[in-house]
Amino acid sequence: MSDDNRTKLQAILGDKYDVQDMIYRGGMGEIYLGLHKTLGTKVAIKIMIQRLTDDPELKKRFHREAQLYANLRHPNIIHIYDFGTAEAFDYMVFPFIEGETLYQKLQREGRIDVKECLHIIISVAKALAYASENNVIHRDVKPSNIMIEKNGNVLIADFGISKNLKDIELTLPGTVLGSPKYISPEQVLAGEADSRSDQYALGIIFFEMITGNYPFQGTQASALFYSHVNEIPQIPEKIVPLIQPEIINIINKLIAKDPASRFDDFNSLIDELTIIQMEETQIHRKDGHHHTRSGKNSSKPMFYFKSALLITGIAILLVLEYFWLDMRQTEKIGAHSVANNVQKPVPAANSMQIENQTAETQITPVKAETMTTDTEITASQNQDKPMASLLSVSEIKKLLLNFGEPDRSGLFQIGINQKTFQIGETIAYSIEAVKDCHVILLNFTTNNEIIQLFPNRFHPESGIQAGSVYSIPSQGSFDVTGPAGLETVVGFAGETALDLLPLAFDQSPFVTVTDANPENLEQMILKMRGKNPDHFYRRTIDFQISNE
Repeated sequence: MSDDNRTKLQAILGDKYDVQDMIYRGGMGEIYLGLHKTLGTKVAIKIMIQRLTDDPELKKRFHREAQLYANLRHPNIIHIYDFGTAEAFDYMVFPFIEGETLYQKLQREGRIDVKECLHIIISVAKALAYASENNVIHRDVKPSNIMIEKNGNVLIADFGISKNLKDIELTLPGTVLGSPKYISPEQVLAGEADSRSDQYALGIIFFEMITGNYPFQGTQASALFYSHVNEIPQIPEKIVPLIQPEIINIINKLIAKDPASRFDDFNSLIDELTIIQMEETQIHRKDGHHHTRSGKNSSKPMFYFKSALLITGIAILLVLEYFWLDMRQTEKIGAHSVANNVQKPVPAANSMQIENQTAETQITPVKAETMTTDTEITASQNQDKPMASLLSVSEIKKLLLNFGEPDRSGLFQIGINQKTFQIGETIAYSIEAVKDCHVILLNFTTNNEIIQLFPNRFHPESGIQAGSVYSIPSQGSFDVTGPAGLETVVGFAGETALDLLPLAFDQSPFVTVTDANPENLEQMILKMRGKNPDHFYRRTIDFQISNE
């Protein structure tokens, strides 16, 4: 398809540009390397993929992105050369950046020098400050959208899901827009964002650059959403002595859960960072240690570090003494009491969303057969297995891959933007049906999770209209987080909803089930056993995740 797109694009732009290889593919479009025929300069040509050009909302966003680039003239924001609409594509033309993204730099170097961190963060903050002053918030600040030229200049790109605060029509109620690794808590919980949401994303990036590690442990978007809302990252103790306390304070302020606890605006952040940058330039030594203004080594971070170690050691000795005495007195092992105090895992959140569109017309039967009551029908050939033996994600997957009838009539289709992904690439799904029906879409991940892609808590209605394409997410795309392996998406369509999962986990806007949630796995089995499998058509689609 990419070669076909390149040929069409060359026919459209051939009088001015020589369209060469595709250099990027995402959920919303593709980017091609081009050469200006007259000037001989390299350009990047971004197109909106053909199947999305008929969606008026997505088309409006693409056009608005071009307008934003044209109006936001700042040395740290990539500028636009050209924009146009043709029968096959809408396209934008940008300068080709000789350099790398911050994502690539982090992958190559890990932890980045403090001086370079400050330069990058200040540059991005200046761009976001300028955008905010022009009533624009980015909403998708992440390392892959930050570009570093060979001369060291830093640019921010991809305003595709940015929001003009003067335009109230471009964000649908209940949608979550942004990348799971850098999305703010308020975007997860309420879907709302302002410039302080961009501050949060920049703070996560700052943490990642300073420490060389992402602050949260989860890899799936569901776990990341939960972490953003509930977990407070801590700078590793081995890193603390190497950076100024003021930097730690700034990072903690940027990633505060409450937006009101962050900086009033980006200019306030820039002022504080600039002071630290000046001190770094004046007193940074070759040995990599930081010094006070008098030129002496600052002893406070190391003092706190050693004090913490001493207190921790004393605490460990007291705990060991307590258990030794307890064992002497009771002659029992205390493991039972410890096990009773282990907190039960909290269900995490799902990473997907869909527009809340319901069928207004009467839903027609998808299969005309003699119907029996639901209670008389078994869910699968494993009906008689003991419940305890089925309570795992792998067993549920086996059940669902044999539940219902294969959709040989083409009632509905499941789409995906690629068949093979590398970790860090973007992924997007779609659903389309030839007649009004109800659809459920489940993703069995390489992380041994069941993620309900459609419907979700924000949009619990599973009815879809014939001829409409439903994109998941409804805007933008999600990052592939891995681990590597084969993932399976299974969908069911019918005249009634196949409601297998609850849609109201506490503090979780999406729905995910793992082996740590046996009660929800049991609920899925019971609900399958209460449904007539002949009333549902099944489709599956696989895709590969690679580390290479």
